[in-house]
Amino acid sequence: MAAIQSRTREQIRRSVAANLDQLPASAATGTGSSTTIVDASTLGGDDEYNGGWILFTSGANDGVIRRVTDYTSSTGTFTFKPAAGSTSSDDSYEFWRSEYPPARIHEFINDSIIQRTARGLVIDEDISNHGHIRDSRYDIPSAMVAVSQIDYRSDFSGKRVDEANTAWTQGTSVTITADSEDFKAHSSATRMSLSSVSAGTMGYKDITSIDLRKYDTLEFWFKSSDAHVAGTLTIVLAAASALSSAKETINIPAADARTWTYMRVTLTNPEELSAITSVGVKYVSGDNSRYIWINDIKAVQTESAVHNRLWSGSYRIDREARKVFLTEAARKEVGYNLIRLIGYKLPSLLSADSDTANIDPDLVAARTTSKALFSLARGRTTDPDDSDRRAAFYEGVAAQAERSLPALRPGTKMVD
Repeated sequence: MAAIQSRTREQIRRSVAANLDQLPASAATGTGSSTTIVDASTLGGDDEYNGGWILFTSGANDGVIRRVTDYTSSTGTFTFKPAAGSTSSDDSYEFWRSEYPPARIHEFINDSIIQRTARGLVIDEDISNHGHIRDSRYDIPSAMVAVSQIDYRSDFSGKRVDEANTAWTQGTSVTITADSEDFKAHSSATRMSLSSVSAGTMGYKDITSIDLRKYDTLEFWFKSSDAHVAGTLTIVLAAASALSSAKETINIPAADARTWTYMRVTLTNPEELSAITSVGVKYVSGDNSRYIWINDIKAVQTESAVHNRLWSGSYRIDREARKVFLTEAARKEVGYNLIRLIGYKLPSLLSADSDTANIDPDLVAARTTSKALFSLARGRTTDPDDSDRRAAFYEGVAAQAERSLPALRPGTKMVD
């Protein structure tokens, strides 16, 4: 998909303001108060801007919207109900006429993002699933509304830290065994039974020194008998025995209860990992009486990955369950490899001025303008500004912009 020229909500709103013949954005020229803003550059007679709207875009009142109750021409002073703070010189603001409340313009912006065809979907990618010959069903992430292709990682640069298939040295109030019944790789997994464990080392294993400096991600399988809360357990990579001289402490992300989850966590200090000689898990807080499994810990260089693509006929989408089902042939092809789903997600709504549109901002600005004008149209006799015709013009501009968006990739399968 071709890249778009990203624009923030504030920039889109200014485009809409220009279409609607609003005043240009301005800034205070003097010190005001919590009920006034002074702009000597504004032209107009007394009370000319009464009933309009001030939207602050910087300063103590950034983001605040207030209705103008009075305007004094000689000093360029706008008066409004008390704001969050006092206005200062150079505070930027926008003035909107009474018929175009900025809050309504923001609603129209999001309505315009929602009102689009499938062409307005945004490309999305997910690598949270990992293949296994025994598994045929894989989750589709909640944000993804269509799947266009499924790839699997056929090759990559990586180094195994530990297979985690034999018993580690156990900490206080922890019993560790090799579980040969419930595992994901290497014939067994390291299982830890926690019994009112206190903060500290749950288990560790001393390993032959390895250099992990060129890798950026730690990958491993994880399972908990109870729902796991992110950060309550950590994996530690250390440069001495029994996790002393820790070089990397990694929060284990959240996981559902009794579900094997393939974890991928970015290494924060890879340059410190030149001589790792022990790996283990520490308890931090939260549920301290449960079972924990860990399996196949390895470091990976993400950008080294090579992917192969599955034939679209080798999988199907269960829309109700939000699952991908692989055929037996596809399972064998994927094997024990990371799975990459490529598809589409809904475009993001804009809730703050700094939020950036991820669909064509010209489309959003044109459709927002159309909606704003249509909201004022009342027929020929009550529409002296010809809002109805102008609204139709901008809707045509929006429709043309939407037609220029790329079509969905062939073979795309809808989820929602």
